[in-house]
Amino acid sequence: IAAGIRQVLPQTLQLVTVSLLIMVVIAVPTAVVSAFRRGRGSDAVVRAGVVVASGLPAFWLALVAQLLLATDLQPFPISGEFGPHVSVPAVTGLPLADALLAGSPATFWDGLYHLILPATVLALPFTAQLYRALRTEIIKVTDTEFIDAARAKGLTVTRLVTRHVLPNAGGPAITIVGAT
Repeated sequence: IAAGIRQVLPQTLQLVTVSLLIMVVIAVPTAVVSAFRRGRGSDAVVRAGVVVASGLPAFWLALVAQLLLATDLQPFPISGEFGPHVSVPAVTGLPLADALLAGSPATFWDGLYHLILPATVLALPFTAQLYRALRTEIIKVTDTEFIDAARAKGLTVTRLVTRHVLPNAGGPAITIVGAT
């Protein structure tokens, strides 16, 4: 059993890491935009999509994604770490890291391409949780007096978000990312 775990643990860690990156890259900007545009049509559409995404069973979503995106439309491969004619010497056990250590950026991108579909399916339910928590906290923070004072100073929206809103709204988001 231990040998089996040692064999698949690096690939699992790699999959989880890519999923976390996808989750953060999608949820954070979407939550910021949605919170600043609350009550508008785009906010309602995104929130409806989040409700649907959080309610889909992951196993079902994985099967549908494989059927549509790997079998029918074929923009993504259905299995494997790399393409059929690619081999990388195993140094760390992490296929993407091994591709970089071998000095092959093309192989790295091929491996990343093979991870996109499973990592996205794995990330989707957690992305919905992160979005909801972050949007709620951003709305709470933007309704405070110190944000009004920062706006009165003439800060740009980008600076306001990066310097004041996200650092103060990030607590629950960090908890969700850590628990994932």
